[in-house]
Amino acid sequence: MSEDSEAFQIEKFLQRIDGDLAEKYTSKFLQLGYEEAEDLLELDDDDFAALGIADEKERQTIFLRTASLFDRHFAEKCRLRRWLREGNLVDYFGYFLAAGIASLRAAANSLKATDEVLEHVLHVKKPGHRKRFKRMIGELHEKLQSDLAVATGYWGKPQTMETPQHQMLCIKGHAKTPRGVDTRLVGPIELMVDTGSEFTVLTNDVVVQLNLPVCRKVPISGAHEVRETETYRGVISIGEIDVDVEVIKGSMCSVGLTVFQSFHHIIRTKSHLWLKSQQ
Repeated sequence: MSEDSEAFQIEKFLQRIDGDLAEKYTSKFLQLGYEEAEDLLELDDDDFAALGIADEKERQTIFLRTASLFDRHFAEKCRLRRWLREGNLVDYFGYFLAAGIASLRAAANSLKATDEVLEHVLHVKKPGHRKRFKRMIGELHEKLQSDLAVATGYWGKPQTMETPQHQMLCIKGHAKTPRGVDTRLVGPIELMVDTGSEFTVLTNDVVVQLNLPVCRKVPISGAHEVRETETYRGVISIGEIDVDVEVIKGSMCSVGLTVFQSFHHIIRTKSHLWLKSQQ
């Protein structure tokens, strides 16, 4: 185990705080189950009393030094170590740090979980551990993606669509008045995702309720004819992201390519993650 990885164990961390305090109290910390540096973050007066640390100066030294040592990078490494510990793989923590993988996001995004990388870079020699790593990394990647999502859509059959044959991608959102106009809002409403159209479709009652301003007339192709229809200026809000849209009236609500391309997407078998655009 590398010296850097040992710094996260309670013995080494207490020595960084104060050598005399480490010698005096390490055994008591370990006896009460304080084994990791991050275990010190939430110590209160009752905890100090249980540890036999009655001197207020000693308490303040431990409290203040712990807070100062836990900068962002150290905290990220602690979260990585905790993740490995939960999978009973903490013995590989030092190899992660040596490979420059010092955070959960780096583990999820930068690590190619091939047998070659696991065995030769991270020194995971046991095939059972390699399989566990692959599963954990895949689950971690999905969790981090989900945490970044501004909204989560779903596969469903819109209630306003008569007897749909197939499930559609849907998302709950809000329809709003254009920017610069007194804000009015309708929703949440169920919006089908229709990437074959550039327009957002809202029902007549939503357009009337918002009193959307007319934008222009455009030709719309129907089953047997092309007809001109009015479009309206509006805003669709997905999560906390507002997108300016051109709206036409229809029997059901949907968002088109303009809204879809304003986000980054991860489409799964049961869900649809809407993330902030990478642009």
